[in-house]
Amino acid sequence: MSRIVIETPRLLLREWEPEDVDDMCILSADPRVMRYITDGSPITRAQTEESISRLRMTSQIEMGWWLHPDLWGRGLATEAGRAAVDFCFGTIGFRRLVCMVHPENAASLKVAANVRFTPANEFDWEGMTLIRHVADNPLIDVAEDPRFVRDCDGAPSGSSIRPSS
Repeated sequence: MSRIVIETPRLLLREWEPEDVDDMCILSADPRVMRYITDGSPITRAQTEESISRLRMTSQIEMGWWLHPDLWGRGLATEAGRAAVDFCFGTIGFRRLVCMVHPENAASLKVAANVRFTPANEFDWEGMTLIRHVADNPLIDVAEDPRFVRDCDGAPSGSSIRPSS
């Protein structure tokens, strides 16, 4: 069983596990979920697995929120986002987090603002315009939990956060 990283009143946030791919495939097959992630087209299991792998290896700590439409409008993305931002800044000690949001995705833009992200710049990703948002750690003396290696803070692509041995 995976180590639980963050617990909120309604959620448990933890690291990805191989069996999570099945649940992500359900989301990535739903055109409502994919509306602002692709052109609304579902993606295959192989594409979902590749996406998860790519996100785990990004050189910046990127946050995002995908929820099943039955769970929309309950504040879960904001609750999870706040808890994750607080953990990343207060426990791990990251200096900056990023999230990418489609400019027409009003719900995700609201979540980003509610969890302390501010718009930084627009860019094109595979023919789609996205807005890169950033959140900088407000703590003057950034805590650096010795259980984690922060080799992804501005590190080259291919590195990631991991528990130290």
